[in-house]
Amino acid sequence: TAAQTFDPMRESTSPTTRVRGLAAADETRNYFISPGIPFDSYNTQSVTLNRGANAILFGFGSPAGIIENSLIAPQFRNKGQVKLSAGSYGTHRESLDVERVLIENKLSLRIAQVDDNRRYEQEHTFRNQERYFGALTFRPFESTTIRVNAEHGQLDQRLPRVDPPVDSLTSWWDFGKPTRDNNFTSAATKAYQRANNLDGMAGNWSQNVGLVYTDTGDTMPSDALVPYANAPGITYRFLAPRSSQEIAANVTKDPLAGFMVGKQLLDRSIFDYRTQLLDGPNSGTWLDFDTQNVAVEQLFLDGDAGIELVYDRQKAISSMLRGISNSYRGNNIFIDVNTVTIDGRPNPNFGRPFIASNGYFYNYDKLFETGRATAFLKHDFTKHGKGFLWRLLGRQTVSAMFSDLQTTEYTLGGYPQVVDPAFRDGLNGNTIATSRKVSSVVYLGPSLANAASPAGAHLQGVQGELRMPDTVDILVENVGTGYQWVRQTVPTYSYYDPEDLNYLVVSNTGLSNKAQSSAVILQGDWWDNTLVSTLGWRHDEVENSRATNSATDPLTGGRTLTEPEFAPGETTTKDTFSYGLALHVPRTWLRHLPGRPSLSFYYNESENFDVSAGVRRNILGDYIAPQEGSTKEIGAGITAFDNRLSLRFARYETTQENMTDSRLSGVLVRVVDLESRITSSLTKDFLDSIGYVGFDSPNASDTFKRYMENYNFEIGETLADGTRDSGYTSPGTTYETTSSISKGYEFEAVFNATKNWRISLNAAQQEAVRGDTSPTLTSLVEERLAQWRNPQLWPLTLAGGVQRVDSYATTYMVNPINTAKLSVGQQMPELREWRVNFVTNYTFSRDTWLKGWGVGGAVRWQDEIAIGYPVIDDPVLGLVTDIQHPFMGPDQTNYDAWLSYQRKIYHGKVNWKIQLNVRNLLNENLLIPVKANPVTVGDLKTMEIAAYRIGAERTWELTSTFSF
Repeated sequence: TAAQTFDPMRESTSPTTRVRGLAAADETRNYFISPGIPFDSYNTQSVTLNRGANAILFGFGSPAGIIENSLIAPQFRNKGQVKLSAGSYGTHRESLDVERVLIENKLSLRIAQVDDNRRYEQEHTFRNQERYFGALTFRPFESTTIRVNAEHGQLDQRLPRVDPPVDSLTSWWDFGKPTRDNNFTSAATKAYQRANNLDGMAGNWSQNVGLVYTDTGDTMPSDALVPYANAPGITYRFLAPRSSQEIAANVTKDPLAGFMVGKQLLDRSIFDYRTQLLDGPNSGTWLDFDTQNVAVEQLFLDGDAGIELVYDRQKAISSMLRGISNSYRGNNIFIDVNTVTIDGRPNPNFGRPFIASNGYFYNYDKLFETGRATAFLKHDFTKHGKGFLWRLLGRQTVSAMFSDLQTTEYTLGGYPQVVDPAFRDGLNGNTIATSRKVSSVVYLGPSLANAASPAGAHLQGVQGELRMPDTVDILVENVGTGYQWVRQTVPTYSYYDPEDLNYLVVSNTGLSNKAQSSAVILQGDWWDNTLVSTLGWRHDEVENSRATNSATDPLTGGRTLTEPEFAPGETTTKDTFSYGLALHVPRTWLRHLPGRPSLSFYYNESENFDVSAGVRRNILGDYIAPQEGSTKEIGAGITAFDNRLSLRFARYETTQENMTDSRLSGVLVRVVDLESRITSSLTKDFLDSIGYVGFDSPNASDTFKRYMENYNFEIGETLADGTRDSGYTSPGTTYETTSSISKGYEFEAVFNATKNWRISLNAAQQEAVRGDTSPTLTSLVEERLAQWRNPQLWPLTLAGGVQRVDSYATTYMVNPINTAKLSVGQQMPELREWRVNFVTNYTFSRDTWLKGWGVGGAVRWQDEIAIGYPVIDDPVLGLVTDIQHPFMGPDQTNYDAWLSYQRKIYHGKVNWKIQLNVRNLLNENLLIPVKANPVTVGDLKTMEIAAYRIGAERTWELTSTFSF
């Protein structure tokens, strides 16, 4: 009763995976969990939303539901279809779908192919995919059917950025364009640079090697250097002006800074983020996949019993590369205000805007294999007679299922560019994370030093692929020769060379999931189909295991590439029970009402158990049981006027337990990150002198020690300045959990007003509340705050001169935790409460002069959504967000339209249809607010929009379809 099937969307991507509020729905192919293979209309028969926790028979699913992609299959008809499309920005697509009956009623083959090349408004962006699909159905005997399908595909894409860059450029003019000479030693110098906004980090370029590209079209660097050096009596740092949030935190000391985000650069005369891709052709996603599915079905007892055996295999190998990070600092434009270079020469790039960031990559290898057996037996009691008892018993069907699922996922992660382990900078050793990773420093235009403002600069995004020569000469301070500046020549290693991979990898992990499941379902059709009942029981036994290969290659310093071995897994078992009732009011009772309607009522209670997420562990390394949920749903359906009008109404309530708490996802690693920064910035003698309780202190708590050990925190050698090299390695993603309750209403209407005119409307209202937060994380942060709030730490800045200890802790830990606490039991305003979609289509009659023509349109409306919160001064918690009075962003309305024409050609043998689709027809909302900053403590109304999402532009597509 909770399934909705509709024609697949033309767009070659999966539909939204957010169903009923707070959890993501799983995507399936023919009811088998998919390892991330996107849907496409070329081989899609239908897409079904199974909402809520209702997967009993057809495999696993999220408690939020599943989005099922049912694939095309032979229909024993000789037919074919060719589609040719062209659209905005050079988009084009060609697809083929042909079926041929090889042996009448015995053997039929269907093949499909698509070549899809999509282009977007931003240059260098695209989505290319080439896919091949084949399906064979063989009926050797009347009651025996063998079905086979397979698909091979390749996807290559570089999608547009949806957010304008952060603005660390225009603030230079706000402070009067002051300059700096790179000296960062004396208290007076530090104070001057801080007060004049001159000591911000230059992107993601802190202490590691930077390759300088002096023009956006350069593919090879003009220089290589480190931005940080420390000679006796003087410290050199390459720094830059800050974003608005960092100015508030470090310069103006605004108490609201920890509740803000940096403002974006919105003046398109400075940088046109709609048409320019900031990092250019230096990112991308690649996917190669193969699938096979074999099913054998045998019927017995004239079709009243049967068994189906299915084997499904899905293999997906993918890569994701970001040559320049899409993080806050990577998607950020700075200006070079350094009058001299790091070694004291006049700076040839003074006044030039630039970006600076290292990148990252992930390689994934996923294999999902499932064997499933399904059997059914049905009996029609009405065959025994027409008496009341036989009619009451009606038709009864019992089904049973057993499945065996095994999935393995291996992931390699690292930096796309590094230099050889022979490199030494005299300060940080030669680890990949501290020194040998490479940041790309790209200048985006000429100097603006003499400009009255940056307006009209027309900066260009990166145009070329940023590559490295086989060796680079790195300018570095040689500590061993009197702190002289020298060039070190060292080899380089790149993601683009597969033989270099072992130099780049810093994480090598695996996930294994083995699950055996059995289920029994009894479906009853009682009293001439008046009452339909479904009762289901399911048992799952799941073994999840995680693996990490922590071995380090002694030559490269990176992780070895050997696949990690899985340790004995964590086993979880779960029994779930679900049932549903559908009451169809006898039509004879309603025959005298207008329209001769039919009326049905539905009730459903179901449970679910998510085994697809793999092993989850909390911040201490403890195993977290899988997410589970339950749903209650009640609804009604009406059809009338010979089925020309169809109405459906439903109310649901979904409860989810052990769900990942996204409110705290950004906090989990912050404790170890801050401890690493403190260890690297301050000497042990100083920390001991102020009584600081660190990781290696005998007074450290067991919880703190377990946390740090789980994140593999290590303290290295003591450096020349008395600080200690330190670092950590994440054990993989860690989680904290919560619960949620989601409630809502759904309404759908379809009206065939005339034989030519079709109207559909659907509306949904939803609200959700979150449960409590993690007591473990909360108590850990509270414990460490006693150390971080030591007043003797406050005047000291962390490595890179970016942020004070207390400010870091408040911004990244205290504020998010307090906000999460206050949100417990409150309705989530970040969830749009209402959504409405209206679609209409009209086809002109054959007896009119417009025969063959059709016209249609759609309206998509979404309710307003929370984009920020005011800040109040709570008498207990201090400054906290007021989640009861959110800042609301505007609602959204989008319009689509289409015009079509069709006729028979080639002597009536081919049906030709041509259709023009225009999406976002009236779109003028090119910037959609997504984040608002508070302005004054206690002011619940005044907000300042700081961040926007780039709204979708108006696009067109012309499709010509030939069916034969």
